[in-house]
Amino acid sequence: MNLSTLFGQYGGVIFASLGAATAVFLSGIGSAKGVGIVGEVAAGLMVEEPEKFGKSLVLQLLPGTQGLYGFVIGLMVLTKLKPGMSIAEGVYILMACLPVALAGYGSAIAQGRVAASGISLLAKNEEQSTKGIVYAVMVETYALLAFVVSIMLLSVVSNNSQALSILKEFKKSINLLPEYDIKILFSFVSVIPNFSVSLLIVNS
Repeated sequence: MNLSTLFGQYGGVIFASLGAATAVFLSGIGSAKGVGIVGEVAAGLMVEEPEKFGKSLVLQLLPGTQGLYGFVIGLMVLTKLKPGMSIAEGVYILMACLPVALAGYGSAIAQGRVAASGISLLAKNEEQSTKGIVYAVMVETYALLAFVVSIMLLSVVSNNSQALSILKEFKKSINLLPEYDIKILFSFVSVIPNFSVSLLIVNS
């Protein structure tokens, strides 16, 4: 089996699996770096004030949530893998994984630096340590937004079969560009109370 045949049969699954791996890999690396940054600073604090371990641990755990976001997206992708998945669908899933992967990686490292500064605040003024936690949590807001976007994009995949059946009737009625196989993926995702519609046109 040559490479072209392999991609022809399993290209969709390959790209979708790559998306899942990217989400878990990048967000996990970011969280590991962020947790490590805070841990290095917190370890120095424990030498002189071990009684502050609990509060310092809270700050260290904060950058770890991005890795969990990527892990959840990876699991969602695994539930959508199926034999015969088209390359277009696989690439779409890969793109859907990028928001949580990239935002998770960058925000986890940035959050680790802010949380490390919170450790310094804890060391000098324990009464104000809660403010350091708030500063660190603010950084995670953007990872959370990316996580929600990735979930919304992946939710489209479950409606592909219905959307494609609608498309076939649409294509027959207008006879649009017969040399191409046009796939239009309609998704209506309720977001307080807005709806999003995605349109994907690919060559056969």
